[in-house]
Order: sequence, then structure tokens, then C-alpha cells
Amino acid sequence: RCVRVIEIGEQEGMYGKQNKVVISFSLPNVLMKMADGTEKQRLISNPFGITLSTDEKSTMYKYTKALDPNGTAECLGDFLNAPCQVVIGHNTKEGKTRDRLDSVSPILPGIPVPDLDTDPFWFEWSNPNQEVWKKIPKFTQELIKKASNYPGSKVEAMVTCDEAGQTYVDPDEH
Repeated sequence: RCVRVIEIGEQEGMYGKQNKVVISFSLPNVLMKMADGTEKQRLISNPFGITLSTDEKSTMYKYTKALDPNGTAECLGDFLNAPCQVVIGHNTKEGKTRDRLDSVSPILPGIPVPDLDTDPFWFEWSNPNQEVWKKIPKFTQELIKKASNYPGSKVEAMVTCDEAGQTYVDPDEH
């Protein structure tokens, strides 16, 4: 299932600056031992340039088509909790092997989809939420802070409030 959609702002990439999103999938049959001794479903994530288009050349489209086979998604949050099958590949660099997301496809009929052991969430750049921010891994928070459109953004204002122990109030809501 798709469990996280985290908009990370405008990031420098192979094709210049682009608004990006990290999409994470839960692997219910692969458990990780946590620091407290419990086990949780492992997640695998991939960054994408943001697009909800039907451009079949788009990398994101190829992955998210499985999450939205009928093409009804109106926003990135619509992908949350969507069941799917993922294929994991491996990259080895400097002697370290890392997993990578190779493909995502619709779940086959009749295959049971286990319950999630984590709450799905969407961190939306244009509507940041402090409670969701606290769920984002620190390394991803730092990546967000390095986005070229972070300075002066609602995300920066929300993070500043959060770090000061204050509640963020969206200026557009009042």
C-alpha cells in the first residue's frame, strides 16, 4: 500500500530544478526490527518529479498508474492506502547494496492485502501541517529545508513555529 506522500519542494535534479515528492510503500511481508524491539512493516520510497498528468512518458505516471488505475486521482493524497504490488531491485555502490523501487503494479485480484501497521499521511507543500511534519523522518525534513522554494514558504513558517514550540496558523485561513 502507498503509505506516505511527502512533497519536498523544488529540488535540483538531473533535469534542473523540479518540484518533487517522495512516495513510500509499505512492504507487509518484510518486517524490520525497531530500536524498541518491536517489528514494523518495512517501507521503500522513491522521489519523483510531481505530475498528476496522464503523460505516459513521466516516471511518476508509470508508478502511480497502479495506485489509480481508473485515473480518478485529483491530488497526491488520493494515492494513500492504495493497494499495489512492488518489485524491489538492488544497487551496489562503493561496496554497499541498497534497495530500489523498480516497479509498481496493481494488486492482482484475489490477493489479500494485509492491514497497515502505520498511519498513512500526506505532507502537502501548499498546506503544511505540524502534526504531519513530526511524522516525517529527520533526513527528509532536512531535504525539505534545502528546497530552493523553502525560504519564505508556508513550510518555512510552519517549521519556524514548530521549532519555537508554537502552533502554526496558515495566514490564508484567517
